[in-house]
Amino acid sequence: MTRSPRIFDVQHGEIQINESWVYVWMQRISHLVIYVGATNSTPELRSWLHLHDTDPSVGRIIARRPEAIEEDFEILAYPVPQSLSRSSVK
Repeated sequence: MTRSPRIFDVQHGEIQINESWVYVWMQRISHLVIYVGATNSTPELRSWLHLHDTDPSVGRIIARRPEAIEEDFEILAYPVPQSLSRSSVK
C-alpha cells in the first residue's frame, strides 16, 4: 500500500500546525480515565511529552502520577474541526 506524504509548513523556525485534537488517557485494564487534554500538536508527540518532559506544565501525567511510566494506557484521540475550539470540545 502506498501512502501519501504528510506535508507541513515551517515558518521562521516554528512548525505551523493546522490541526486540533482532544485526547483521553485511559488505563488499559481498568478503563479508568486519568486525563483529558487538548492540543494542536500531534497526539503522539503530546502524549510523549506528558511522560517525558520535566516541566510539570508540559509533562502533566508524569508530574501528577509518577507511577504512570510503569502503567499501560490507551489514548483515544479525536480530531477537532477548525470551526470549534479545543477547550469547548474538551
